[in-house]
Amino acid sequence: MKFNYLVGSNVGTIATVAVPAMLLCTEIPRRFNMGDISVRALGGPKGCAVKCLKVASRSLPEIAGLSCVLTIAVALRFFGDQNQFTDPMDIQVWEKIKSEWPVLIGADTLLNFQAMLRLLMYSFACFRAKDDASSPFAGVPAAIALAAVLARVSLASNGIDYDLEGPLSMHGALPKFCELAMIPMLAKMSLSGLRQSPITAVSVISMTTWYASHHYLNLAANPNVDKLFTCAHALEFVAAVAFLIRAITIFSEPKKDGAESHASTGSLSVGMSFLILPAQAALSAYYFLTAFMPAQELVGGGHPFCLLIWCNLLAMAVYLCSAGFYLAERLGSGSRSGPPPSFLDIENIQHV
Repeated sequence: MKFNYLVGSNVGTIATVAVPAMLLCTEIPRRFNMGDISVRALGGPKGCAVKCLKVASRSLPEIAGLSCVLTIAVALRFFGDQNQFTDPMDIQVWEKIKSEWPVLIGADTLLNFQAMLRLLMYSFACFRAKDDASSPFAGVPAAIALAAVLARVSLASNGIDYDLEGPLSMHGALPKFCELAMIPMLAKMSLSGLRQSPITAVSVISMTTWYASHHYLNLAANPNVDKLFTCAHALEFVAAVAFLIRAITIFSEPKKDGAESHASTGSLSVGMSFLILPAQAALSAYYFLTAFMPAQELVGGGHPFCLLIWCNLLAMAVYLCSAGFYLAERLGSGSRSGPPPSFLDIENIQHV
């Protein structure tokens, strides 16, 4: 009964954030004349299926990569449950965790799988983009995401208090490998942002780090280490907001002289990453709503649980909105009729 109530309440919390975000991600592109992605506007179910197949055909590398990640995750799940504990108390705790999470064998599996998805996304964003100007991942969003990854790497190098467990972790090695592998990719994509807007990138990272440093746990019994954990999640949320802003800017660019806009090239270059983004964000949101229950004895300062829960929930909502812009660009591009209205003309847009 307790488990059912917990799941139900947290699913309701996620839905409270996800439903308005989904409504926004379909309504806002329409208001900016980016196309209507409703089934009727796409030519009925048949026309919708044809356009979806066209989008999928241009994202075959992403689909293949996602299939490989899913295969590896399933294989580790079934063959990675090796109980190496010798202490009777540790064995008892592990059996309790397995009984509470019979499918995943521990809630940390959510974050382990999220790390794998992030590595997949950044890999394709780094190697498939034609140029930084056409990629929503590049620039300031990549610089902020790089700061978050560096915070996670620093956290992992300062002890094992925040190490992930479970069959997908490979004793903590897999998530650490994923984070280290993301550093050169994010560094490459962040160069343009650091060159064009160094003050903006440094200011946003500094302010976010300063705010997150006032809200931290005490799992490591060292405030300097504990602050890295909340700092990483706060930076990831800010990176999601920067990603959405950059995606709106790129997708709102009108075509000139019949040439493809940055949206036409950039959105194709990252393919299904736009659809994976909200899914991977939902994993951590669900984790902090279910597995990491708030407790006063775990608080080192401020309100870390509020920061962790809301940063991950809002990041999921932001990525849902960015996915809406991507779908509007790819599926509804044929329904455009002129350049998008400016922000000054929004009040003159007639309601549908």
